[in-house]
Amino acid sequence: MIHSRKSVMFAALFALAGVLGAAPAMAGDQQEAMPEMPEAVSKLVNAMSGVESVEATEDDQFRIHRRIVITGSRVPREVTMVVAKDGTVVDWGREASFLRSYTLSELRDTGNADLAKALSELDPSIRTGG
Repeated sequence: MIHSRKSVMFAALFALAGVLGAAPAMAGDQQEAMPEMPEAVSKLVNAMSGVESVEATEDDQFRIHRRIVITGSRVPREVTMVVAKDGTVVDWGREASFLRSYTLSELRDTGNADLAKALSELDPSIRTGG
């Protein structure tokens, strides 16, 4: 039996729709493992990407474990946010040693031959020794 191009395309689209239709069921299974959350926390968790798990703490807060890419690194990092039951963020989960990086072209575009001066021009929080 010879299949026309249209019937092959229809079969492929039908199979793809079946796979995509299964995705919400898998997401629902993951949600069942999460603790009972207030509506404000639930909305916040659903709006975030990279959420791996949520755990309730004893002091009416929730730890949201995420795996995200921090700007500039392209390496996914594990970040744990702490959120109060009213949805306010208590701790963003970022380390105090948040780093910034600059490319050679950004440093050259400042017009300064001195690296310290170029950096302080790009980021005023960087102070030169002189």
